[in-house]
Amino acid sequence: MLDKDNNPIRANGEDGQQGQQGQPGQSGASAPTPQIKLGSTIDSGAIADGGTVDPDAWYLSVDGGQTWYRITGDKGEQGDEGDKGDKGDAWLACAPEKSADGLYYTFTFSDDDNTDLSDNPTFKVPVYQAFSLGTGVLELNPGTNEIDITLPAGTTADDYRALVAQITPEGADGTYTDISTRAGNAAGWSVEGDLQDPKVTVTAEATAQAAKALLRVTLIRNDGSELAASRIVSLPYVIDETTKTYTVYTPQGLLAWAAIY
Repeated sequence: MLDKDNNPIRANGEDGQQGQQGQPGQSGASAPTPQIKLGSTIDSGAIADGGTVDPDAWYLSVDGGQTWYRITGDKGEQGDEGDKGDKGDAWLACAPEKSADGLYYTFTFSDDDNTDLSDNPTFKVPVYQAFSLGTGVLELNPGTNEIDITLPAGTTADDYRALVAQITPEGADGTYTDISTRAGNAAGWSVEGDLQDPKVTVTAEATAQAAKALLRVTLIRNDGSELAASRIVSLPYVIDETTKTYTVYTPQGLLAWAAIY
């Protein structure tokens, strides 16, 4: 840009002198911490609208407790009680009935007419009856061992048509079964059952191929239903005649080895 004499005109000004730094302002006051209290704990004269304090209502103050504002509403009136619903249908038409022999409970389902139950669907649940071969691992002696059977309470041998005894040696490929007087024998184990004098006789040879076996006894009721119990039986030692070795499994087996040799 030029002036009237064609001389360049300066377009930027010179830096001015720096002014004096102002004084720092004062810090503002901290806002009060909001407070919430139950009406029963505040002064009635501090209520914002001058109303009556409700001891069960909650109040808020934002000025350090000088003024309180109610923050809970009034409890509404209870509504009218609705009509009672219809009674639901029962699944069972009557209480379960125990059979005369005490072995079953019969449950009868409801249908459209429970005055005549002859055509109502039913199902039977056997009454729990336990019999015992003992608990835990039963240690046998090489040879013949008799194991008594405790029949279910209130029953005798006449309540059963058969006793089935099975023995399954550990690691064997078969189960050896006795029904009445028929006995199986393989791998050094055999079993025989006696229903009249409830017991099973287990024979385990010292040369058996396995030191343990699963003994399972099944009682067959006169109506064809079954009860079963199982137990692990074991030998204290076994003798391998091929390798001429004596393997001990229990302290009793070690004592027997000492007595033999």
